[in-house]
Amino acid sequence: MSVGIVCCVFNVMMYASPLSVMKMVIKTKSVEFMPFWLSVAGFLNAGVWTIYALMPFDPFMAIPNGIGSLFGLAQLILYGAYYKSTKKIMAEREKQPGYIGLSSAIAHTESEKTANTNQELNNV
Repeated sequence: MSVGIVCCVFNVMMYASPLSVMKMVIKTKSVEFMPFWLSVAGFLNAGVWTIYALMPFDPFMAIPNGIGSLFGLAQLILYGAYYKSTKKIMAEREKQPGYIGLSSAIAHTESEKTANTNQELNNV
């Protein structure tokens, strides 16, 4: 009984861990820090385990995974609510002068490496 309760507490803590990210999503009205596929996977995982736990009704599995399903559903609802505003925010950010996104920074670094390698080969 005590092991089951401890496992339930840790399972709920695992599913509740994205709550801080959800708070940031609501505050910034942007889902750029909340990965969509991770939210989907968490929701589906909790949902499947909840269904499995309801067949023989195991409360130590059904309760924490049911709570996890609700948290996963809340994440997906937030994602749907703020997806369009995230696109607008990111498009406006890219228009600002001096903005360097991660993809352009990586591409620039790769082109520098290629140029340096070519220069070293020419010097040999």
